[in-house]
Amino acid sequence: MSVTSRACPPARLPPVLLVLCATAFLAQTAPAQETPPPPAPTQEAAPPAPPLPVRLFKGFVLDGEIQPNVWLEMQWRMEANAPLPGGTDGTRSSLNWILALGFNDRVEAGLTFGGMTLEPDGESSRTDTTDIEIYGKYRVTRSPFDLSFGGLVKIPTANSEEMLTSGSTDWEAFAAIREDFGNIKAIGSLGLRWNGDSDEEGVDGEVSLLAGGGVIFGLGRRSFGSLELNYESRRYEGLSSDCRVTPGFLIRLGERGLFRAGVGIGLSDGAPDAEYTAGIAWSY
Repeated sequence: MSVTSRACPPARLPPVLLVLCATAFLAQTAPAQETPPPPAPTQEAAPPAPPLPVRLFKGFVLDGEIQPNVWLEMQWRMEANAPLPGGTDGTRSSLNWILALGFNDRVEAGLTFGGMTLEPDGESSRTDTTDIEIYGKYRVTRSPFDLSFGGLVKIPTANSEEMLTSGSTDWEAFAAIREDFGNIKAIGSLGLRWNGDSDEEGVDGEVSLLAGGGVIFGLGRRSFGSLELNYESRRYEGLSSDCRVTPGFLIRLGERGLFRAGVGIGLSDGAPDAEYTAGIAWSY
């Protein structure tokens, strides 16, 4: 009796081999078919820097806004047919530096200094340094609008004998607001100024009332228009109140520069007939 062999029949070997090969193939390709892990989270991009503030001409200090860091401007200004102490008129021109520094989004301080030339009608011109003005202000709130309170002191460094200054130390206190309506920014201010007696005999200083405001509106991606109105009651006996309106424009130069210019129009007897202003500023 012959013994029956237990080996797999040759006809059944190919299917078994096919199954084993398919299993091995699937085992090797399975890891490649798995869903790849999500990429590591990338660092979020820093938020864009806030736009640099733009300021008015006459109301540069009297603004509820606080300069983020530094504003440095070289500004030329000329007043044509301006009232002068002693009852005369003349032309006053100056080249000044304006420096403003912001601290902690709440505090701003700065000063203005430079040189001035005075040309009284019918007399020779006089040139000297200007008075130095130092100011500081504190932003109280940002809602529903920017509200700041501040003060300014004028140090009489110009020559009073040449009528370039009153020769007195003057003080000023003010409140200022600013509201952003998208494409339009509105600014307003109210204050008092204590004017010391002039070195000129018989010219006594008074407390003058300050009131002003204006708007800055966008004209393009890098350009702005402005319109402001400023009033100050008389500073000294014998003079008149000063009221003037100033339209102007501003153009951004690169990321940090600004060029701005304006023309003031006198609306009262105590104001010059015209005031021309142009400046180049650097801000960040």
